[in-house]
Amino acid sequence: MALISGLTAGAAAALSAVFGAGVVVLFFTLSLLVGHYVGRRNPSGAIGVFLVTYLVKIVGFAAVLYFIGTPGWLNGTWFFICAVATVLVWQAVEVFVFSRTRHQLFNDPVQDRAPYGGAGTKGGEDHER
Repeated sequence: MALISGLTAGAAAALSAVFGAGVVVLFFTLSLLVGHYVGRRNPSGAIGVFLVTYLVKIVGFAAVLYFIGTPGWLNGTWFFICAVATVLVWQAVEVFVFSRTRHQLFNDPVQDRAPYGGAGTKGGEDHER
């Protein structure tokens, strides 16, 4: 995208495209790092932390744009196009990768029978499955 924007609209557009992709990658990387860290230590609190992280990122980015301002060289069209394209590619790759992983959602059931078809059952009852 940076090459296309550079050839069609100049160096500022190419830099804007790279900047748009970089902002998206930075934001998503922060979310993945927070999710990895919190998900391992407190899985039930991960959604809340994701929400807070998202809020901090959006407010932080808005504050930077408000206080520093939009750079004069920024080509808004190419920034937007490349940012949206990066979001779409990132999400598609995440869906593909996560669909290939296996996560245990429930505990394995307790075995009622002894190994190799033995007669040992839980509670002395014979349960058929």
